[in-house]
Amino acid sequence: MNLSRSFATWIARLAVVAALAVAAVWTFRVAVADSFGRSGTVKGTERAIAWTPDQSLNYVRLSVLTAETNPERAKAALEKAVALNPSDARSWIDLALRSEVEGDIKRAKRCLLRAAEVDNQYLPRWSLANFYYRENDSERFWIWAKRSSEMLYGDPAPLFRLCDDVADGGNLIERLDLRTPDLQASYLNYIMARGRNKLLASVAGRVLPHRRPTDVPILLTACDRLIQLGAVEDALAIWNSLADSRQIPYRLLSPSADPTVTNDEFSIAPSARGFDWFLPDVAGVSASREDESGGIRLTFTGRQPESCLVLSQLIPVTENTRYEAEYRYNTSGIADLAGLSWSVEFPDSKDTAPTSADIPAQAHEDRRAFPFDTPPGCRLVRLGVTYRRALGSTRIEGWLMIRQVRLRKVDHDGRQFVQH
Repeated sequence: MNLSRSFATWIARLAVVAALAVAAVWTFRVAVADSFGRSGTVKGTERAIAWTPDQSLNYVRLSVLTAETNPERAKAALEKAVALNPSDARSWIDLALRSEVEGDIKRAKRCLLRAAEVDNQYLPRWSLANFYYRENDSERFWIWAKRSSEMLYGDPAPLFRLCDDVADGGNLIERLDLRTPDLQASYLNYIMARGRNKLLASVAGRVLPHRRPTDVPILLTACDRLIQLGAVEDALAIWNSLADSRQIPYRLLSPSADPTVTNDEFSIAPSARGFDWFLPDVAGVSASREDESGGIRLTFTGRQPESCLVLSQLIPVTENTRYEAEYRYNTSGIADLAGLSWSVEFPDSKDTAPTSADIPAQAHEDRRAFPFDTPPGCRLVRLGVTYRRALGSTRIEGWLMIRQVRLRKVDHDGRQFVQH
């Protein structure tokens, strides 16, 4: 009995040793084959296949190496690769492309569908969308384009461009059902780069509710674009949404109820975005904020142009209305009537001449005001500080300190207009 047990134990140990030996031999063969396969040559890859004929990887390598010189052999290598490893989606895709080039469209489609069956990621879906695009099969194209968007990673612009080639002008957020904030923001960036301005307001409206800090710059760019296009209400919708969620540090703007100058005390450095102050880059003129109490100092060196705009803001207003602009300021080193003035331009009313009001020299802080009327159809004014060298004078040297700028509606007698 003990002899039988000893014999059984001996047999078991022998089996383990044999298994280990087989594993060691296989490991050795794989290592040798891998060394040959990494040579990057057809001959080396053939040796690798000879050492491990059941490994699909070396057939894939052989296909790549012979693709240009021997397409038939490359295709046969791919067929062997997918036979050995049916889950190799990339090889199914490569085999599909070769079949398509040869005109075997049915086989190409079968291979691509097999790739999508074994791999639920982006590449097979994207490959099928491209295939149906080339086949002018728009119904199936949109199926696979939508499925591609569900697994999209990296740069989505190639998918967006392909979709635009099929149906230019459509809103892809709706067509592809783009739900993630990243994709919606990417699409907003895409349509702005492509100049798809008709979609700008609606796409921005889909991005806004996410309230992501990372989206603020692109939303402000959309706001700027809409202002340039004259879509003041759409631009205001973006601006007020960002202000309401405190993603930008400004008050809401409501031109029909209460005219508001953004950043009216310059408590924040001008951003040159949306409805905030803009400081043009003018040679010989510099701007600085004095302290946390606000105010902005515009310094003229005497080397500035003879005529220039040095500060401006676009302000939403209502048409056919009289306004009064009030400002607190003082000057230093600048003579009276030396060419500094406020200007009011009407960007959406080209036939209306600008309004201007001189800024008198004032050594001590003072408060001044001037009226202007908005013409019919006016929704936006550009309020700015301009310099124009006065006749018979040299260019000014000194500074203008503006502490506050406000706007209010008044009647034609100068009394403040109060809504009830």
